[in-house]
Amino acid sequence: MSNWQTELRDAIDEFTQDMEALVDEISRDAMGALDRFVELSDNFVEDVTNTIRQEFETPSPLVMPLVTPITNFLDRDLEEFLNSLLGPFIDSSMEDFNSPNSSMPQAHALCENCENYHGQSYGGTQLVCGMHPYGPDINQTECGDRSIKPTELKAEDRSSFPPDWWNS
Repeated sequence: MSNWQTELRDAIDEFTQDMEALVDEISRDAMGALDRFVELSDNFVEDVTNTIRQEFETPSPLVMPLVTPITNFLDRDLEEFLNSLLGPFIDSSMEDFNSPNSSMPQAHALCENCENYHGQSYGGTQLVCGMHPYGPDINQTECGDRSIKPTELKAEDRSSFPPDWWNS
């Protein structure tokens, strides 16, 4: 390699090292500034929170005549208004959520005695099984995912299983 190429390589290496050192220094300075900013922010939020808490714990006598009607409204009138407005919706939706709905479709004939059948209602929606959450199609006559519960098998069908399988 000629002399000028060596000098160029050395200059590039030195430049690269200087840039790495500069980036490291900037990163340290930025992290320090960020740490100080976070600390100051935490202190500021804590101070504001404490000030607000103190003001509301011991309200000024000048503010109380304004606050009392508002709190009375919120305690009594607003609750009554919201209950009258939203109560029927909340009651009916909670009934759907907590209890089985008689309008829910019952298990499809294909689902009877299937190990995969779940049939529980969640928020008014019945989960039939993991493979077919909404159940099979009405006209469907077979289900490739059907797995008969072993306890529901007839004696002649049980003979195809090993004898010790039934004891597990």
